[in-house]
Amino acid sequence: MSRSAQQRRLTLEFLEDRTVLSFLPVVTSPVGAQPRAVTVADFNNDGKPDLAVVNMGQSSTFQSSLSVLLGNGNGSFQPAVTTNVLNSALGQGVASSVAVGDFNGDHLLDVALNTSGSPANPAVEVMLGKGDGSFQPNHQILSVGQIPLSVAVGDFDRNGALDLVTANSQGTLSLLLGKGDGTFRPRVDLTVGAVPRAVAVGDFNGDGLLDVATAQQLSNTVSVLLGHGDGTFARPQSFVASGQDLTFTPSSLAVGDANGDGRSDLVINLIGGEDSVVSQLGVLLGNGDGTFRAPILQSPSTGGGGDVALGDFNHDGRLDAAVGGEAALPDGLSVFNGNGDGTFGAPFQSPLRFSTGGNDPFGVSAADLNGDGLVDLVAANTSSNTVGVLLNTSSPVIAAATTTTLDTSTATAVFGQIELLTATVSSQAGTPIGFVTFRDGNTVLGFEPVDATGKATVPVSLGIGTHALTATFSGANGFAASDSAATAVTVNPAATTVALRSSVNPAVTGQTVTFTATVAAVAPGGGTPTGTVTFKDGNVVVGTVAVGTGGTATFTTSFAAAGGHVITAVYSGNPIFVASSQALTEQVNAPTTHKATTTALLASANPVVVGQAVKFTATVRDPSGTGTPTGTVTFFVGTKVVARVTLDANGQASFTRVFSRTGRFTIRAVYSGNATFDPSEKSLTEQVNS
Repeated sequence: MSRSAQQRRLTLEFLEDRTVLSFLPVVTSPVGAQPRAVTVADFNNDGKPDLAVVNMGQSSTFQSSLSVLLGNGNGSFQPAVTTNVLNSALGQGVASSVAVGDFNGDHLLDVALNTSGSPANPAVEVMLGKGDGSFQPNHQILSVGQIPLSVAVGDFDRNGALDLVTANSQGTLSLLLGKGDGTFRPRVDLTVGAVPRAVAVGDFNGDGLLDVATAQQLSNTVSVLLGHGDGTFARPQSFVASGQDLTFTPSSLAVGDANGDGRSDLVINLIGGEDSVVSQLGVLLGNGDGTFRAPILQSPSTGGGGDVALGDFNHDGRLDAAVGGEAALPDGLSVFNGNGDGTFGAPFQSPLRFSTGGNDPFGVSAADLNGDGLVDLVAANTSSNTVGVLLNTSSPVIAAATTTTLDTSTATAVFGQIELLTATVSSQAGTPIGFVTFRDGNTVLGFEPVDATGKATVPVSLGIGTHALTATFSGANGFAASDSAATAVTVNPAATTVALRSSVNPAVTGQTVTFTATVAAVAPGGGTPTGTVTFKDGNVVVGTVAVGTGGTATFTTSFAAAGGHVITAVYSGNPIFVASSQALTEQVNAPTTHKATTTALLASANPVVVGQAVKFTATVRDPSGTGTPTGTVTFFVGTKVVARVTLDANGQASFTRVFSRTGRFTIRAVYSGNATFDPSEKSLTEQVNS
């Protein structure tokens, strides 16, 4: 690394409140060609912040890449290790944004970059981390909408697997729901405003579900899509980003609480002027219901359309904003001190400016890089092919002591049950700000930020056995780190149920019958049981079948003997699922021999005259003379049903009718048959005269 020759501090002092903001001289490190974005994360699990830098590549080739600089924990970094982006093509689009998360559940951080590759292949490229700052060689290329400009990460369907969302220049968002194994479902496109330049994730209506916000350059709007928690979203709501001044349009945005009311606000960098070298900071204060107030605008200043990073840089308890710039300025990084009411700086006051050691510091990120409790800054100098690190040396801060406790949703769980781990971080100095790392022994289960109530919660699913769970508060923003005591959670095998059904019941001897057993975990357990199902007829085993997809096992047989057969399906169980069984009685009957019948039909008078009553009697007989048929006879006049009569003890059924007009009428008697006797029918023609 190279450090400026003079080690003097860069200090700005405000006499009105004596709040001092100062940084050590910038330290730069070389990275790939034309770095565009930078983010801070721990890529080798050593507890020290590292840097990931997205490099667009030279305009002659546009070979994009990702540079990782492993941190030493003191604000210095090891030389960059650069990995080429695969979906990058000559003369086509470039990578310009990066999102970080554990996409395959191995507790190692992965990255996702928006790439264009070619007009026919816009994509997000997912690089799975190895845990040492490098990445697996097989990158996933996931199709998204045309010209993706920004990518963000969040669990939008609350299944514990991280999802991705991109803002695409054609006016859409592409949502890719994660499967938790590093792969993703096919994209779903959502329409927003014209030319969305940036996308951010937050809870804008306080319902605990993640929402999405985008900044549209061409339509000068911010679109907010409220999440339903199942991977779907409400229709976008649009909010004007810069009032009536359409000369300034959104370039980037960030989510934070700018006025300390506990509600998420949007901070936007607006660009304007010739060649877009003038910028303006805008703030949309959230109402807590998913809507936002009219924008609060700062005075325009020289800068450009760089990223926005939020943090309390001068340690006054108020949110500040750092903005990167495109202009080739010696002091291209702008810092706006927050007033705690949604405004930044004094009216008409220019922002504070700091050198990043290079030109065009477009990408900017804020984090505590050396563990001193102060928020530092790092910028990607696009035209200089470097990153610049500014270590914060604002007024010395004695870290306030904190206490971290860990609560679990239950002390005893079953396999597949979602266990909620809630860490509570408290301090006499106020509500701590920072991150909590949840561990099972030495295995990292997840990372979550501390919310406004001092809590951080993560859902986990644990394996069989007893687990010693801990929560570690990272310490930041003037608060010391702390660890919880170990909390024991025991996970037992999940109970199961077997649902058994027959394809036909009752059946007859010799008939094929299929029995299907469906094995399922009993809530709160989860997952699909595996193993075998043994089918028994009484105490005799008639077959054993492996449990297949969906937890089902089927067995087909037939029965030679009539009677009631008790069929039992016995699930074997395995180390994570408890055995279970279910029985049913299969009734098997001997085949029945039906007897033929004859039906006779007589009229009490034929012919008759209009208005005269006539009685029709059907007599059903067994020609063999061995029995009297039972059941019903249906009478028709033409095709119309006029009566349905039950046979009496003599096998007869009658009905009476009065005809209201002359003509020849067909009377039909139909015997329906039953389990013993076959159907039969008879017709006659009734003449009705005037």
